[in-house]
Amino acid sequence: MDIYAQRVNSAGSIQWTLDGIEICTAIDNQNYPQIITDGSNGAIITWQDHRGTSDDIYAQRVNSVGSIQWDTNGSVICTMDATQKEPQACSDGTGGAIITWPDYRSLSHWDIYAQRIKNALPTSFHPEDIITSKDGSETINWTLYDDCAGGKYHVLANDTNGNYYIWKNWTSWTINSPLNVSINRTVSGSFEYTIEYYDDQNQYGISDTVIVEIVGLEISGYNILILFISAFIAFVILKRKIKSNQIRQRSN
Repeated sequence: MDIYAQRVNSAGSIQWTLDGIEICTAIDNQNYPQIITDGSNGAIITWQDHRGTSDDIYAQRVNSVGSIQWDTNGSVICTMDATQKEPQACSDGTGGAIITWPDYRSLSHWDIYAQRIKNALPTSFHPEDIITSKDGSETINWTLYDDCAGGKYHVLANDTNGNYYIWKNWTSWTINSPLNVSINRTVSGSFEYTIEYYDDQNQYGISDTVIVEIVGLEISGYNILILFISAFIAFVILKRKIKSNQIRQRSN
């Protein structure tokens, strides 16, 4: 026996692969499945599993389109010696589950055990800090990851006085897709851009900060004067070299 699942809409039409998707097809028997919502239009399924030397407890999460989200053939809930059987489950309210079962590990009587399996928190790939100019085109390419679905993010940045403001309002993100966040290039200086984000279960990942250095010559009256003087000196030096070469050629 194996475990399969199918989604049926309100009109009675199947939504996933014909004859169902594989939840667990490991060796030997998997039976007594129980199913609960994952809070995001998917489900968490737990069952009694005999792939080892005795019955154990496994679980799997499947999303709304029928893709499994945890380990192939299920994540381990309990594989203690002797028999664990007939699990029951309830949602933990954050995309995971609390699972309980009768357990004979004492080898003399049955006890009741429970375990929680959590929804993994989203994570962020940290891009390198950026040195760019006012007329540059680089973007901050954060990429966010999750075990099931995307969520929302926003970006905070600081101004020249060190005050933080919202650079990008809350926006949806999808798994493994670079965000390409633009950079404020109005003034030169060093600035921090910080991303905050959460997944489909409103669980926040660890924020990430990228330092952006905006470089460029600020054109002012003083700078123009310095440029003019430097150009004039270079012209005089060049003129003297030319005249010296002409005199040397005449003497030869």
